[in-house]
Amino acid sequence: MKLQGMLGLMLLVFSPVASAQGLLGYGASVRYAVGYSGGANPPDDVAFSLKKDVDLPGEGTVPTTTSGSVTEKLQSETHSSMGVHAALPFFGLGVGLTKSDSVRSANFETASAVTTVADTTGSVVSIGATKGTLMTITDVKSSITFLDLSYTLPVPLVVLRAGLSLPVAGTSKITNTYTAAAQTLFSAAIGPIGETEEIKVSKAFVYGLFADVGYAFGPFEVFVGLRHERGEATADIAPSPLRLVYGKNSVDFTSETTFYNVGAGFYF
Repeated sequence: MKLQGMLGLMLLVFSPVASAQGLLGYGASVRYAVGYSGGANPPDDVAFSLKKDVDLPGEGTVPTTTSGSVTEKLQSETHSSMGVHAALPFFGLGVGLTKSDSVRSANFETASAVTTVADTTGSVVSIGATKGTLMTITDVKSSITFLDLSYTLPVPLVVLRAGLSLPVAGTSKITNTYTAAAQTLFSAAIGPIGETEEIKVSKAFVYGLFADVGYAFGPFEVFVGLRHERGEATADIAPSPLRLVYGKNSVDFTSETTFYNVGAGFYF
């Protein structure tokens, strides 16, 4: 799905740290994370063509085609991450859980005029919407819990840590709010539609990579880090009017988010 930068929350991490003497042990650190989106799918412009028989005065029932295109314009996006990790006292290994939350809002506007053309005559019967007309507001909320596996190098004075994150649980909610223009257009093609609807995510997969680098002095450490998350999802739009726009019953999305961390900790 297109994941739908995210404001960071505090991330509490228990991990093995390298002391000034180069010893590994149990430790704790606190980090602050701010996330930025690295891109999302589907593409900005989506062209569509809707066919329906329409009763025209003096001509009877005439097959018509309503066509146009829409473009996505991002309105707001936030990402946050928090978690708890524990460390093994040997081999520099660590394990824990991280929870990432995402909130994204986008407007879908017409990228060109939406027109209805009578197939028998080729004449324009009506203009459904002019270019730049707001059609749909899409809000996406997701929450994913990751299992984090990390390794810390036992290097004196330096903190070098890296790891992999795999999903263990997650939820996602996609809500579409249709404007009056969209309701008029879709109602002409499939009948009356409501003002809002929820889209179901039928399947999804995400993973993450993270790394920290810093300085260790005595029992303390300070560090900066990066965390990158990538997700792929499929949304079921078979019950939705959006199937007319995309011409299929499901849509695939991808998203990428990078978190920037700063932190400090101690070992014991």
